[in-house]
Amino acid sequence: MTIDSPPVRPHFALALVALASCSSPVTPAPPQETNTRPVPTLTDEDRVAAADCTSSWIAAATGRVVDNTGAPIEGASVGYCVFGNGLGNCLAYVKTTKNGWYNYPISKNYRCVDKAAVHALAPAATNQRLSESYCTPTLTPNRGVLDNATDEVLYRLAAPTSIPPLGDIKQSRTVTFPGDIEVTLTPDAITESDQYERLSAAPIDPAARPCFVPKDLTLDGLVAFSPNMNVAVFSDNPVKIGAKLPTTLPEGTAVDLYLLGGVGTQLDTEHAVEEGTLAKFGTGKVTGGRVVPDSGSELTALTVVGYKRR
Repeated sequence: MTIDSPPVRPHFALALVALASCSSPVTPAPPQETNTRPVPTLTDEDRVAAADCTSSWIAAATGRVVDNTGAPIEGASVGYCVFGNGLGNCLAYVKTTKNGWYNYPISKNYRCVDKAAVHALAPAATNQRLSESYCTPTLTPNRGVLDNATDEVLYRLAAPTSIPPLGDIKQSRTVTFPGDIEVTLTPDAITESDQYERLSAAPIDPAARPCFVPKDLTLDGLVAFSPNMNVAVFSDNPVKIGAKLPTTLPEGTAVDLYLLGGVGTQLDTEHAVEEGTLAKFGTGKVTGGRVVPDSGSELTALTVVGYKRR
């Protein structure tokens, strides 16, 4: 094999290159990210539980954020709320890498953990319509590191097929989505009304067993919404959200309704739904081929709504 010789350059150019290389050392290129789980940088002291900690000791957590096709999501925000010693603390968010991985350090004061909730949401700059993710991981740390084997999934959602202009925010209106999904809401009654025009929704296959569904619960249907919106239940006149959800259950079937706890999700002024927890909140019936909540069982939030035949 013949190797071509480099082109001949004038001697003064070679001298300049030599001088430049002496005065300005070349900085090596940063290593390329590999598609492997990150390894947190912890000292031996970080990894050892405090003497008074009788719960799980977690100094760092790792995991990955993907969409429902399994594609990694770069730049997603991931935040942990940790609960221990009777206290709960929600910590700062970190960003995922181009392969969807995150490496989450936990401050020393919050490492003794009874329970944790993970919140993941799409990059702020993206134009994609993606759900948010709330999970409560099983606490099985290894030498101070919680490696979440279950990915945080942001489901791809659809834009409305019909959405009235924002107009008078005190006026009730109905928004429809592909797949026979419908919600009726009053923007003034929700705390995130500035996100009204970004409303998105889509069914989730319950057989996929999303991370927030308890192992002992089998649902007949799930619908995800985004952006997550909460009814202002602490106002003088909280107006709940009406909904009609797609189903294949027979007409007249009675169902129990479930709501996924997100940021600030309340059932009423006295009952909150913890992040990552799927709470039963009401009942409904299959009417006109869709699940319709009974009177008094309207939604107090748009996160993920599920139903199960009674």
